[in-house]
Amino acid sequence: MSFINNLAKGFVRSVVNQVGRDGGKVISNKVYGNSHSTPIKIAGSNNIYTSDNLIEEKECVYIKFFWAILLSTLIPLIGSLIVIYRGYVNIKKNKTSMYKIEKQPVYSIDRRHTTGKRLNGYREIKVPFYIEIDEKQKAKNKFKSIGYFVISFSILIIYIISQNKYFNN
Repeated sequence: MSFINNLAKGFVRSVVNQVGRDGGKVISNKVYGNSHSTPIKIAGSNNIYTSDNLIEEKECVYIKFFWAILLSTLIPLIGSLIVIYRGYVNIKKNKTSMYKIEKQPVYSIDRRHTTGKRLNGYREIKVPFYIEIDEKQKAKNKFKSIGYFVISFSILIIYIISQNKYFNN
């Protein structure tokens, strides 16, 4: 019987402490306003934005040109056709990829909570967006496509001339 009495006393003590803690928060929030209030985080919310500014994806055009030259040189016919296709895609492109940094909640499994998971904090993730391109981006795409066309056609011409030289001898 002593165990049940101790369990009941512990439960009542816990309830009284919790009511006192919550009452103290209510009084503190009324007296001090929002400056000392306890922040409430909704665990199920995924729409926590850190910034409304979209960030443009960085791309290194000259590194892409290097890989195009390498591909066209190693596999002359098929590689050059792939590079020509990339040039065509870049000239027809009308959207660009940008991203926004959002905070996403991180959970761990915890059966003590009603949902079965506990909020551990937040991590930042990149969320991609595709937007219409402006004139500056159109000029970049035109530069890339002209570069791809020049690379692929020059490698093709060099390949055809070298093949004809071998056949003529």
